[in-house]
Amino acid sequence: MKLKLITKSTPVEYWDSISDMILHNWDECTKGNLLFVRKEHKKGDKETEKDAEIWDNIYSEYIDKYGLSKKYDLLLRTIKKKALLEVAFIKNRKNIELTKIAIEEERLKVMMSNKGESMSIDEALISLSKWLGGNLINKRSVTAEQYFNLLQSYGKSNQKK
Repeated sequence: MKLKLITKSTPVEYWDSISDMILHNWDECTKGNLLFVRKEHKKGDKETEKDAEIWDNIYSEYIDKYGLSKKYDLLLRTIKKKALLEVAFIKNRKNIELTKIAIEEERLKVMMSNKGESMSIDEALISLSKWLGGNLINKRSVTAEQYFNLLQSYGKSNQKK
């Protein structure tokens, strides 16, 4: 007689919001590692639709609270403008629209190539730590919300100078 080993599966616990999710996990999720919406996971675990749903909710909370960056807003408006020009070309078949589309495509290429100029979270933590005059902020001990609030304060402080 063969005995079956019965293992208990523990329920998956998720971060509820940016106010409790640690910054390390936020950073991993923004890089596409959605297992980090879970408070704990093991090597070999697979991402699920539930992970993606939780991340969508947390990221929506971020957008509601902090909004989109001006650069991202400009990118979206440029994409929209290019799409409208493409529709106009399909309707009218005027070569001038092709020229305008090419201009917007170049503008988008420039925007996308400049995307990498922003600071990583690790680089921002170094700057914030210097600004606070203390030890390096550990991204495993600060929540995503605390980090974004610090960034806002840092930005406001630098605008005054």
